Amino acid sequence: MPDNSTLTDRLIPTLSPAIPGLACFASVSSVQAYWPRGYEGLSTTEQDSVSRMIRAEDRAQRAAAHILKRRVLGHILGVSPECLEFDQDRNGRPFLRHPESTLDFNISHAGNWVALSVISCRAQACGTGVDVEAQRPQLDWTSLSEDFLSPAEIRIMNELDYDQGRLFALSRWSMKEAIVKATGEGLGATLSTITPTVHADGTFHCNNLNGYTIACDGHHVMGAAVFPDTVRAQVIRLDSTGWGQATPVTQPHNSSVSHD
Repeated sequence: MPDNSTLTDRLIPTLSPAIPGLACFASVSSVQAYWPRGYEGLSTTEQDSVSRMIRAEDRAQRAAAHILKRRVLGHILGVSPECLEFDQDRNGRPFLRHPESTLDFNISHAGNWVALSVISCRAQACGTGVDVEAQRPQLDWTSLSEDFLSPAEIRIMNELDYDQGRLFALSRWSMKEAIVKATGEGLGATLSTITPTVHADGTFHCNNLNGYTIACDGHHVMGAAVFPDTVRAQVIRLDSTGWGQATPVTQPHNSSVSHD
């Protein structure tokens, strides 16, 4: 069971030579419960980033993402979370400036969930990406689909019923966002040209990356994380019961594998 006051180091998963990849999905409320110190320990830049958010729930999401990032990375490196210093590359992607390390990481937040993926890149240059997406009822996925789904994926979505179609679109969006964050393409990528091979157990593969898709909150919030296909990774989630294995998203029967 988690400590009732702080997200203690003994509860935070870490990396190992055998499993050098880690994806953490955590509810905002659980991070807040285990880290009651609020913004304490966040840098001025991080606090400014939080303060710019207009809605209180958005501020809570962003603060929780930074807290999770600092706590997990600090634990992996064996240093105080407050000692970590971050910067951004020319594409705006955050990286750890101090202490020097082989770690690459990525964060995301949506709904009541935040996510962190981290990898130890000891033998080669590599990256990881993670994305969390909330199902927004007001979005018309049919009209948006051409912006990020391939023709083959659009055909699959159109064969599904309404609810499964929305879940399919949400999962593919999350997968592709994680992929382009890992590769560094970011906003410059054309998502409709990226078509991952997706398996029924919630895993997927694309461009020498292996991915994991999980249900954060039923069908309402979904997350995906990717790592180089040479890297083993564990995918976990934190909620009111503590750390546990994440539940993979089972894909609709007629969308288990897709490619043009």
